Amino acid sequence: MTRRMLIAILVAVGIAGAFGGPVANPGFEEPASDGAVPGWEWRRDDSVATVSVVPGEGVGGSQALLIDKRSPDKEFVVRQRIRLAPGGHYRVTCRVRTEDFICRNVDLTGTKLAVLHIIGGKPVSLPAQSTRTVTETSGGWARAVGHIDPPADSEGEVELRLWIHFSVTGKFYYDDITVEERVDPPVPEPSRADASIVDKDNRLIVDGKPYLPLGFYSEAWDPFTVSNLDLIASGPYNTIVPYSFPDRSQMDMCAARGLKVLYNANVYYGTRWAFGKVKSEEEEESWTARTIAEFKDHPALLGWYVNDEFNIAFRDRLVARNRLVKSLDPRHVTWGVHMEPLDSRWFLACHDVLGVDPYPIKGNGKEMKLMRCHEHPSVTLQTVANMRAVWQVIQVFDWGMFSTELLKKGSRPPTREEISAMTQLAIAGGANGIFYLSTTSLASPVNGANFYRRWADVLAAANEVKANEATILSPSGPAVADASPESLKVRTWDTGERMMALVVNGSYQPVAGTVSCAGCEPLEVNLGALAHGYYVLQKKNN
Repeated sequence: MTRRMLIAILVAVGIAGAFGGPVANPGFEEPASDGAVPGWEWRRDDSVATVSVVPGEGVGGSQALLIDKRSPDKEFVVRQRIRLAPGGHYRVTCRVRTEDFICRNVDLTGTKLAVLHIIGGKPVSLPAQSTRTVTETSGGWARAVGHIDPPADSEGEVELRLWIHFSVTGKFYYDDITVEERVDPPVPEPSRADASIVDKDNRLIVDGKPYLPLGFYSEAWDPFTVSNLDLIASGPYNTIVPYSFPDRSQMDMCAARGLKVLYNANVYYGTRWAFGKVKSEEEEESWTARTIAEFKDHPALLGWYVNDEFNIAFRDRLVARNRLVKSLDPRHVTWGVHMEPLDSRWFLACHDVLGVDPYPIKGNGKEMKLMRCHEHPSVTLQTVANMRAVWQVIQVFDWGMFSTELLKKGSRPPTREEISAMTQLAIAGGANGIFYLSTTSLASPVNGANFYRRWADVLAAANEVKANEATILSPSGPAVADASPESLKVRTWDTGERMMALVVNGSYQPVAGTVSCAGCEPLEVNLGALAHGYYVLQKKNN
């Protein structure tokens, strides 16, 4: 009996999937009868979706699997089980295209190749071990890429799922599913002569001098007018992160005002960040190359923004983009933002500087988890063993801008005190760059926001950063041995003249506490709710 015949029999009698190696029937070319698809199985329910193999609809005119999903209320899954080496590293890919795509969810979702590990006989989802989610593809093929890392103490049994979100309907075509052993090539070290690099103390160096990026994201509101640029430049800000694409004259306006730009190179086909600028994955490279050639020598350029919250399922495309950008412009850093600090090691090859963006304020009381603003940078630095600088995005928006449900529950924008506390907690956690999201949100009418009042709140927090810029850009100081109570978060520096400590109270209550640092006298502090202070540390008298 051949392996193909055995697989067909297993499916016919209802045993889940192919078992024992690489993906079976990855291109859906194997013959079947009675609606079966060799190697794959699903719970048949025509009221939710129908499954069929269709000739001529695959990549290059081959066969494809078609899931025609009709119900907007139930998810749908086609699955297969395989075995991989425990402790191994694999890349999983799938080609997907959609027709008649409709998503009824507030947060746009779609389909992906999900990965579950069978542990103790039960399917378990591990963080970021699925491909990116594919939404509407305009009839073209998108490539969903992810990673599989079977735990070393597992049996290596993995379930692959062609998964469609419950809120989505339409026709979904799948082809060319692969699982291959992954070998990551090394990332070349940047030249020390670069215009913007990161040094051993995780500081950005621009034109040979330490530089603390401090600025704003810009969304729909266009900052590139004389009045708006003058307003930004009138404060302590030095950097803009636009979702738009400034032209040369607008970049000239920034340079004239001493403002730098982290230029948007976060354009990926098949995602919401394509901006209609590319019609296929193949066009991404040429668009990126043209953009870099246009601005790589511009004095306003600080670096390239290459990742806005894509997780490690998108990692291969992020690595490819970073390599392309660095090959075309080795003189400027790349920056990307991700949301899972414990996954930070996966992004080492994706960008020079790691970004994190905890946005903790969604309502009142217990929903406010300001300590995440310290946790995200500190965990990121621990996870990558201080091998990358971390810049943090600070929430100044009201979540009610994006969610009617949260608005009804009483969402609100952060207060001046909270913006200050989030900023200082980020710095205490190790962040060496601060960006506020966003200029647009300050002008939003949600909850009666007044732009200039909100602007003043952020300005107060930014001025505190600027006032301590020299300290923040100094090398690290003595290790913190203890800080109590737990709400106190501490970072130290050696300025060359003295030892300094930032102590932040992340609590909504006043605290009195003690900070102990190696070789220094204990520091007694009394801080109000969400308050902070920069203190001189006294060396112990030996």
